[in-house]
Amino acid sequence: MDFNDNPEFNDWLDETYPRVEIGEFSEAPSVVLFEMDPSAYLDQLDAWKSQQIEEFPEVVVNEFPAPVAHYLQPDAARLRRRQPPLAVAAHDVGIGDLYPV
Repeated sequence: MDFNDNPEFNDWLDETYPRVEIGEFSEAPSVVLFEMDPSAYLDQLDAWKSQQIEEFPEVVVNEFPAPVAHYLQPDAARLRRRQPPLAVAAHDVGIGDLYPV
């Protein structure tokens, strides 16, 4: 896996946690975690993806007009069962990185 494979997750880490600073050294938390403990990085990535999946139905209802949300809602159930989403839903909601289509 490459660090640049998960830019949304890396941005979330960098916005959630402070930069690591030791003397003149300063680095983003996403880079430190990826480089120092790849296993912990993957664990956090999995937890973040699970959270995104859990929030997907709420995003659909809150961000899309009712007629669109109606057609995307079955896709939300499919996400909870960890099946790939429809290409339109994944692209529009911005979780295409979770389940590439």
